[in-house]
Amino acid sequence: MTVKEEALEGMKLLAKKEGLFAGILNGANLWAALRITEKIGRKDVRIVTIASDRGERYISVL
Repeated sequence: MTVKEEALEGMKLLAKKEGLFAGILNGANLWAALRITEKIGRKDVRIVTIASDRGERYISVL
């Protein structure tokens, strides 16, 4: 999977699971946070990211 594909999957996941209509940058942030969580291997860690764009420009990819 390319970085762009991972970012799009993260964006779709945010929309589907959390109801957040966020942009592709937020999808990339989510994907990176999930990877960091996997690398750490602990469930008691909180990873914080900032939602910095909206999803209107990407409506055709959802």
